[in-house]
Amino acid sequence: MQQRLELEKARLDLRGRERDLENLQAEKRATQSLGNSELRSLRGERDRAKGRVEALQAGIEKLSVKAPQDGVVIYRTNWRDEKKKVGDSMWFGETVLAIPDLSEMRGDALVDEADGGTVREGQKVTLRLEARPDLDIHGRVMTLGHTVRQKSWRTPGKGYKVEVALDQTDPTVMRPAMRFRGEIETGRIPALLLVPRDAVFLRDRGPVVWVRRALRWQEVPVLLGRSNRRQVEIKDGLREGDRVSLTDLATPGPTTRRAPGGGV
Repeated sequence: MQQRLELEKARLDLRGRERDLENLQAEKRATQSLGNSELRSLRGERDRAKGRVEALQAGIEKLSVKAPQDGVVIYRTNWRDEKKKVGDSMWFGETVLAIPDLSEMRGDALVDEADGGTVREGQKVTLRLEARPDLDIHGRVMTLGHTVRQKSWRTPGKGYKVEVALDQTDPTVMRPAMRFRGEIETGRIPALLLVPRDAVFLRDRGPVVWVRRALRWQEVPVLLGRSNRRQVEIKDGLREGDRVSLTDLATPGPTTRRAPGGGV
């Protein structure tokens, strides 16, 4: 009798254990199904993120322009002489950067409207770079503009565009877009006596120059000829070798004034 009771209890315990096993197996299957679903979701998010990264990398690659050759890169300026900066708008076909050929360069200059009438093609030109004012660069007027144009939107002055053909190009010194000042030889007259314009002072009786004679300075009347922005021709009153003063040694008064600027 006791053995039968123990057998029945063992059978009941077996059936309970079997139910627990079934429940655990069902829970395992549900957990695996949920895990597989989450895994598929994570894999989908990973693939979408990977596709986004690849698309951004491809876009960046398209925005990167590779130079076709070695050289110096320069920024092109717009009509207001301004270079592009971050945030500026771009137009289709607009040139922003360029790699110029440094083996042969030319100078683009602007001559004041008042001086344009004396400039001709073929005239000699002497240029001095702002970065190298001690170096003279020689050339000739290649072309001269036929119409007057404004120097820039910042500078209201007007002038003629002049293209200068350089006798020699030195890439070690010259770079595109470097600023320079120059002189155009519009004529050559031999045996002229010239003095700096700052040495000529105007009086009511006419122009005078302070000259060192003997042991003192003397105010000497002079007859002026042609002039430019820096020099004045002296036709009479001085002789070659005279030492002149760039300072008016007279007491400033209502009749003391400098020679006016301009000239031919």
